[in-house]
Amino acid sequence: MVKLTRIEIENFKGIGRRQTVEIRPVTLLFGRNNAGKSTILQALGYMRDILRQGRADLNVTTAGDLLDHGGFSDLVHKHDPDRAVVLKTVFDTRESTHSILPVHWNREGISEADAEECDIRYLWGFRYDGDYPHYSSEGVDSVAVETEIR
Repeated sequence: MVKLTRIEIENFKGIGRRQTVEIRPVTLLFGRNNAGKSTILQALGYMRDILRQGRADLNVTTAGDLLDHGGFSDLVHKHDPDRAVVLKTVFDTRESTHSILPVHWNREGISEADAEECDIRYLWGFRYDGDYPHYSSEGVDSVAVETEIR
């Protein structure tokens, strides 16, 4: 099992400069109204949906609920189309029972060239397992996924 340990958010809704939220077994979000608590949860949901559906323009969440994430101009900080929304999640893999980490786990198989474009340099030992390319997770303590949407 991999554990989410950190999320970084930049230019998403009311968050401009990159903000880092450390995630622990119990994480409390508190603050005054309009402080950004819901934005953090929305960013996590949006990142999940981007990774699962493979696209940034989403109308239906992966949980099957209808949710209009809005267009890019609704999501980007200050509705500025020249900014890029950046969402990063970091996972601790030390307690993982898997020896391999999938690349694009829910999509059709991708070629070695496509996998190399993912620029995953912190993982070792590229190999195929069935139809899906994987990198060995041996010796890897954490994995980060960062998405930039323009």
